[in-house]
Formats: sequence, structure tokens, C-alpha cells
Amino acid sequence: MKANYDFVIIGGGIVGASTAWQLMQRHPDKQILLIEKEAEFANHQTGTTAV
Repeated sequence: MKANYDFVIIGGGIVGASTAWQLMQRHPDKQILLIEKEAEFANHQTGTTAV
């Protein structure tokens, strides 16, 4: 099955997640895909440390 998206955002960090959220607010009828290479979103954000 082929999926069609109106917006594709690469990077699930703070900028990518914020962009996706803003697009969802402004265009609730559009399909948005947020792609992140890590296992979790915001994995390498500024100010976080790996434990």
C-alpha cells in the first residue's frame, strides 16, 4: 500500500516535533509524516545526558 503525505519532516528533535505540531494546528486536514532515525524522539536534545 502506498501512503501519501502532504508534509514530511525529517528529524524528530525539538525543531522537527515543533514544526509537526504547528502544521497539525494550522492544517488539521493534512497528512504529516515525522521521520526520526533514533528509537525515540528527542533522543539527542540539548541539555540531556545519557545515563
